[in-house]
Amino acid sequence: MAARRRAVSPRFPWGTERRNRGLKYHDLACDFVREFPICTQLTIEAFGNWLVAQGKLVQAARNTAEWREFVDGRLRWRNRINGASTHSRMADTFTVVHLSRSVLEVKACDRALAETDNVRPIQLHARARRHTMSRYAQGIDWSQFPPATRQVTELLFDQINHLEEQARASQEMANKARSRLQQLLLPFPRYHAG
Repeated sequence: MAARRRAVSPRFPWGTERRNRGLKYHDLACDFVREFPICTQLTIEAFGNWLVAQGKLVQAARNTAEWREFVDGRLRWRNRINGASTHSRMADTFTVVHLSRSVLEVKACDRALAETDNVRPIQLHARARRHTMSRYAQGIDWSQFPPATRQVTELLFDQINHLEEQARASQEMANKARSRLQQLLLPFPRYHAG
């Protein structure tokens, strides 16, 4: 029995795409980008209406039990479209992102990558965890516990503070890298609003 050869693909830190990712929704993603070309901004309601017109969702009145399913369905279908639209089988890859709570934008993947800020949430999470844990620690009568308990708690807080400092430093490095990426990607005239 002959051994099957695997195609050798370059290793990237972001991994390689799965061959079948989003394949079931490829046609839907193509229909979507025809209706809403790259750089288009649309309301979340317009997106929901488009999904209803495609037969993917059933329109629901606000403040009803069906409304929650409708809202969840919009998110589910946006994720499915994004799974298909970011695959290299698309002629022009894109993603649908939130600009605000009620406005979406269709962005080219290169532009979305150059404008993404993923480090800041880590820093904010560390700060929120420290704040919550501080409240817990403030509610403890430490005299009822052995001194080692307080020392371990102080060590935990030192580690959380260190995590926040690392996140802050990573944020600065990511900002510099993102600025460089924007300098390299954004001058290309493809897909710029304006």
